[in-house]
Amino acid sequence: MIQASLGKTVSTKASTENSAIALGSIATQMGIKTRFISVADLVIALAAASRQNRLADFLKCNIMNARLLIIDEVG
Repeated sequence: MIQASLGKTVSTKASTENSAIALGSIATQMGIKTRFISVADLVIALAAASRQNRLADFLKCNIMNARLLIIDEVG
């Protein structure tokens, strides 16, 4: 079990996705700018931004702008 600062407990036995969603939800409630994205969606978005010569802008606005980045479905 992981005890979050808001008094919520996240079970480590829960699925990875559910744990990631719970973590993102808690972080958002704490005012932390959070970005949740799957690996597949991230790769598609990065490829599209690269083709459009907008990779730096994409990274700045969508990746670097978030204080917490949750990338799901890794592995």
